[in-house]
Amino acid sequence: MKKLIDQPGAEIRGGLTTELLNLKNQLNPHFIFNTLNNIYSLINRNREMAQDAILQLANVMRYLLYDCNNRFVSLNKEIDFANHYIGLMKLRIVPGVIVKHAFRRGNYIQIAPLLFISLIENAFKHGISDSQPSFINMDLTLTDNLLVFSICNSSHPKNDKYSRGSGIGLKDLRKRLALLYPAKHKLNIVDEQGVFKCVLTIHVGSLGQQDFTKGSI
Repeated sequence: MKKLIDQPGAEIRGGLTTELLNLKNQLNPHFIFNTLNNIYSLINRNREMAQDAILQLANVMRYLLYDCNNRFVSLNKEIDFANHYIGLMKLRIVPGVIVKHAFRRGNYIQIAPLLFISLIENAFKHGISDSQPSFINMDLTLTDNLLVFSICNSSHPKNDKYSRGSGIGLKDLRKRLALLYPAKHKLNIVDEQGVFKCVLTIHVGSLGQQDFTKGSI
């Protein structure tokens, strides 16, 4: 009987581990390669900026290698990771691209790691053009145990082979949310008229839990 009771939990944990490993593997190779190239090009132009970029990359890798092994992490650590990642990605963008982000910190909040990275990565991949006006706005708020991560960016879809992972990333994010926050999340995505908008809402408290089943995608 005990084995029958424990089996669903084991299957869920196994599914979460697989999804997280896939996400980490998807993020690591191209991101590290491109970041090292960017840092190399900075060394002669701005040594101090290159040093800061190396420190940011070290912080990103430390988070991926160690903190992400836990099922849940503090919201502040996830925000720090996002800030480092955004800082490194901004090394690649052309002048004139507007990137803004405001993330509210929460010491007592625990969330699953790498929840926001697929959306941030997608924004930098498909929200920036070398020849057209481009912007990315990101915001994270926390009110009454509701965490809301919103992202709005210009839409410049890429079709090359190096950019086809975004759809996979969003699909994996939906799977992870379904496993981690069943009936406690909403993921609303709208892509129209040259603008991509996404709002991820998660109930992170233990009291007054809201059932979001009908509104989930």
